[in-house]
Parts: sequence; structure tokens; C-alpha cells
Amino acid sequence: MIQSKCGIRWADDPPGTPQRFDFSGDHILESVDAILARLGIDRLDILLLHRPDPLWEGEEIAEAFQKLRLSGKVRYFGVSNQNRFQMEYLQSFLTEPLVANQVEMSLLHHGFVELSVSFNQNSPRYPDGWEGTMEYCRIKRVLLQAWSPLAQGALTGNLDDQPENIRKTATLVQEYARRHQTTAEAILLAWLLKHPAKIQPVLGTTRPARLRACAEALSISLSRDEWYSLFAAARGASMP
Repeated sequence: MIQSKCGIRWADDPPGTPQRFDFSGDHILESVDAILARLGIDRLDILLLHRPDPLWEGEEIAEAFQKLRLSGKVRYFGVSNQNRFQMEYLQSFLTEPLVANQVEMSLLHHGFVELSVSFNQNSPRYPDGWEGTMEYCRIKRVLLQAWSPLAQGALTGNLDDQPENIRKTATLVQEYARRHQTTAEAILLAWLLKHPAKIQPVLGTTRPARLRACAEALSISLSRDEWYSLFAAARGASMP
């Protein structure tokens, strides 16, 4: 499966312009042509709209998607970093379902879980933006893809300057890695994979050794107690 994104435009593209998001039909079409040319292929399996564009027009996006589908350049479409309401808005203009939402999810970036346990609690940890998003994706069978699932190495790298909860979490991750005779990376991914939403981790490494370490997650099944112990350590507090 070949997947790519479009929508972020960097500063000075073209010269003199600011960094911005662009979901205009022209930019979507031009981006896909450029992606296909760079990869030397004729079709993408999935195209994601990368981050929400406040100036987006649902009709314009739908028209671009239709052109790409009819031309055979893209099979399916999805989004990245969008909440339930943004997805509902976009989906209302489309004839085909969105198939994926790629969002940051990890043991440290755990707002998607925190929302579940902090509802109706006087808790400063209650996260904004996730309200109903997990449930919407599960009901609509939208694949949740986790970017930065290893928390950018915060739990497997140098811990000298890390907060106490991260150091304690890293210690627990190592303990479970020894218990399951696997790697710390596998434990971190196994924590995500245990969630019933069937989260798909998206790895950013190109190092073969790290990929092999991550692949061991497929053979690990954390217990419910282990899963909650890791979550409690990461949030730095007991369950509400």
C-alpha cells in the first residue's frame, strides 16, 4: 500500500509566502501529480489531507477527490490530525467514505485514552479536541493511524532531563520488556495495539534494527493490568 499526504505548504513556496495549509482543489491536484512523479508510479492507494485548513471548502475538496478517483490517480482518501466534527463536515460532501485519520498517539501522547477516564471529573488532564473522535472513527470504520507512536524516543533515549513521570514510565517499559523478553519499542507499540480501535502505528525510522525491534510488538500481548500500569505511570497520577 502506498500512502501520501498533502496540504502543508512551507514558507517561501513560492518565494515570499508564509507557511500555511492549503486544501484548495488546485493544490490537491498539483500535489498528487508531483507525488506520483517523484515516486515514479501511476496511483496512490490513500491520500491524506494533512492538518486542517481553516479556509477549506467542502465542495472544492470533493470535486478534487472525484477528479483524482475517476482519473485513477488515488483509490481512497483520508485525513490527518482532524477531530470528529471536521471529519463529519468533510464527509458530508463526499460520496465515498474517508478511510483513515492519522493523529499523534503514543503512551506519552495519550489524550485519546485520557478523555475516556477523565469525563465528568474535575481534572486538568481532560484533553481538548478528542471529544467523540475515537468513537466516530470506530463507528465509521475509519482506520486510526498513530504518528510518532514511540514518542520520538522520549522513553527509550537519554532520560537525564526528563520529568519524573517519564523516567518512571521508561523504567516500567524496560521492566515489561525483560518480562516479555522483547524490546522497549515493542512494549510501547503493544500498548497501542491493545486498544480495541485497532490502531495502526506509523513508524518514522529507516534504521533496520529499530524496525526489527518494533516488529516484535506483533507477538506481544500485554495484560490489562500491565496496560493500565503503563498508562498510570505515563499520566503521572492514579486513575480518577
